[in-house]
Amino acid sequence: MMILQGLSALFMPGGPKFLFEVALSKLLQVTGPWAKGLRVLEAADVTVDHLYYVFLGIMSQHQEDFQKNEYRLNLNTMEGIRRIANGRFNELVNETLQSHDLYVTAFVCNPGAFPCRAVSFLPTNQLSYLDYRNAPVYKDINPLTVPTITISRTGSTIACSKQPPKDMVERAGLALQRILKHEYADVYEAGSGVSEPAAVMKQRNPALSKYTPFEALLRLRQQFKSYLCAQDPFNRKRQSTQNTFQWWVALEDDELADVLAVSTKFTFFHV
Repeated sequence: MMILQGLSALFMPGGPKFLFEVALSKLLQVTGPWAKGLRVLEAADVTVDHLYYVFLGIMSQHQEDFQKNEYRLNLNTMEGIRRIANGRFNELVNETLQSHDLYVTAFVCNPGAFPCRAVSFLPTNQLSYLDYRNAPVYKDINPLTVPTITISRTGSTIACSKQPPKDMVERAGLALQRILKHEYADVYEAGSGVSEPAAVMKQRNPALSKYTPFEALLRLRQQFKSYLCAQDPFNRKRQSTQNTFQWWVALEDDELADVLAVSTKFTFFHV
């Protein structure tokens, strides 16, 4: 039997034991959401859109805990956690424009309920987001964030205004347009030296070869709106054996979904 010299009082009934349990509970409240999130991301069936789900669960759990403050965390401690969490969130989710806003786009373009084991990790007040094409989270990407406040002064008048973050749908839409532009590259541009751009596109991406970039862009925008409204063919249920990538690939031959499907599948391809 191992004896912890000088620490046995922590495990005996009374004040020291109670204070130790409270301190341990505070530690678990701070580190628990992150430990659970990391465990979820180690699962074999995780795809790129799941990362935002996990972050959403972490941030929402912290927000819920801070509002209750069951273990009476100091305000400075909660603000420190909020600052660190927001910093990590921005690094991974909000500062990925160079990768086509990957995590946000993948989240928006996941058509159905969340199939990963992270469901049990999300707080109960977030479970309604699992069938989420019309979810409020699109407008509030990070539950822990504080709105940007701009203070302006005109003469003796001082005014304060909040700047809402760019919502997820807009970010995903712009990201998909960048992906589409990348697929066409400069094939149709003047001075590219390409005499038969459609033939070149048939080699680069056969699904887009029948459209000019302008035609494809118009179709992408219309199809994205239809997807968000869950209109046909985007109202098809995903099969239990079908992952998100396969769901989008199945739509490539549908003229009502072809351009969006071609653009979106790249988001889920490298997972």
